[in-house]
Amino acid sequence: GGSRLKVEIRKVEAEDFVGFKQKIDRPDVETIGKLAHTEFYPIGFNGRQVTVDLKPYLPKFGHLFIRADFEPAPKQNPVWAKSWIQVSDIGLDAFNSKDLEVLATGLKDASPLPGVELQLLGKSAKVITNAKGQAVMTRQSSNSVIDVLVGRKDGDTSILTPDEYGGLWQPNQTQESLRWYTVSDRNLYKPSEAVSVKGLLRKLSYTAGGGISLAVLPVGKVSYSVVDNM
Repeated sequence: GGSRLKVEIRKVEAEDFVGFKQKIDRPDVETIGKLAHTEFYPIGFNGRQVTVDLKPYLPKFGHLFIRADFEPAPKQNPVWAKSWIQVSDIGLDAFNSKDLEVLATGLKDASPLPGVELQLLGKSAKVITNAKGQAVMTRQSSNSVIDVLVGRKDGDTSILTPDEYGGLWQPNQTQESLRWYTVSDRNLYKPSEAVSVKGLLRKLSYTAGGGISLAVLPVGKVSYSVVDNM
């Protein structure tokens, strides 16, 4: 007796991601991907943790769409959840400047990945990362509501969006600024103990060919204060 969890596993491709984002807050029937398996998990009257084995559906690399529905569904507020699962060795990062400057690295060891084909979904232009794992994508006009950057290499596919909600990469016109990175030897000190702090100060530029400048900056004096978290 009691309730159960209905879990649908669908095989999806990068091209399905826009549809996934557009429907993520809607409980309607899914149309993306290809249904691979449906499983029902009894959870009783008090509930329990459910573990879903995805290995049979992703032998190496790939993407899955998972939907879980609580049954019997309440009439007023059905309980459901959706997740996109990505298994890839391609790590993508993008610096949003006049153009989109992309870095591809291997997630196993953080090494640069050359030869990764990059494309924004819905746009024709494609570029290939160089020996340093870098490539520059010139912006193209489109009617996209979500920008999805796709990286492909040797049957492996990875996707990246501007943020967790999707969004668009708009040209960044922000002026140059100074950025800090600071660390301390530990996070907790006793009263009267000396606090040890060190850091790096760098210049961030959004101009063509810009980025983080490692050159010594013409800063003659730095003032700072240290406070606790109260």
